[in-house]
Amino acid sequence: MEITKNLIYRLLTTFIVFHFVFPTPASFSLPYQEDNGELDPIFLGGTKEEGSVLYKEGIRLLKKNKFIDASLKFEELIARHPDSGLAPLAGILIGDSYMREGETKPARFNDALEAYQEVRKGHHDGDVGAITLLRIGDVYQRLGFSYEATGSFKRIYSEFPGSRFIPKARVRTANAHLISGKYQEALREIQAIIGSYPKSMEAADAFFMKGYTLYHMKRYGEAGKAYTKGSAKWPDYPRSNPVILYDMGDNYMRLGRYEMAREAFQTLVNIYPKYNLSVKAMKNIGDSYRLEGKGSEAIKIYRETVDFFPEDESINGIKAILEEEEVFQSAINATKEKRIPDAI
Repeated sequence: MEITKNLIYRLLTTFIVFHFVFPTPASFSLPYQEDNGELDPIFLGGTKEEGSVLYKEGIRLLKKNKFIDASLKFEELIARHPDSGLAPLAGILIGDSYMREGETKPARFNDALEAYQEVRKGHHDGDVGAITLLRIGDVYQRLGFSYEATGSFKRIYSEFPGSRFIPKARVRTANAHLISGKYQEALREIQAIIGSYPKSMEAADAFFMKGYTLYHMKRYGEAGKAYTKGSAKWPDYPRSNPVILYDMGDNYMRLGRYEMAREAFQTLVNIYPKYNLSVKAMKNIGDSYRLEGKGSEAIKIYRETVDFFPEDESINGIKAILEEEEVFQSAINATKEKRIPDAI
């Protein structure tokens, strides 16, 4: 029986949160995240496919992170109802279970790859074919095989022209290029997304990926434009990722746009106070005031940084800057107090 296309499409954005981990000079990273919406209940409740009871039970277990039990349900469905339209979906979800386990047990990524390849043997066409290519590419990326990953993603362009999964494949391809340090190749993919799919969520990914890419290419003016335009269209998007916020703030600092830099850094600190970039963001807020000649504001921020992050490895350096600025401001104040009165 024909598999419900909407069900498959929702399936793509369910259960696995795919990570786009960008390399950075400072060796910190946090993934970009694709949409991870819930599987719409209407598709589960309305399905009449054989094995639907097992399928829904597997879904329930997967949502509870009971990956082994979920996999067993999906395997039972495939064994008992191999011709059901739900069988290939169950096969994909077995792979997804392994992918989720791979977060703590990396060896499971190989099991996931085998599961997706098994589904693809009997389902080359349609949405299932496109999904398995995406999943296979994701596994390769997690295993560090960027060349193989991009090869899998790009097959969707040629094998499924016009597919709604192409924007997702392009985002993944751009990410793979970024991880490999191939910034120009990444920009080409990013521009293709922005040009061809301007209203999609992938366009939001692309705008901020563009800013990120240009920032690390030291093309700060262009990066600033990408970040500003992306933030105007998707104001909440940067708030989902502290790395984006930090890079935006640092990029604005380099452009001398200190108020915008402070806004990005302060948002990072407010939302992610325990993230390792927060102390750097706080220091940069102080630095921005210092660069503007606002010593008292800088001192206040440096003191707050010392109070909030007393155990951070960089705190001694911040204390030294604080002491230096305090001495400097004291000297200025002393000079003002000793100003010679106007002659009578």
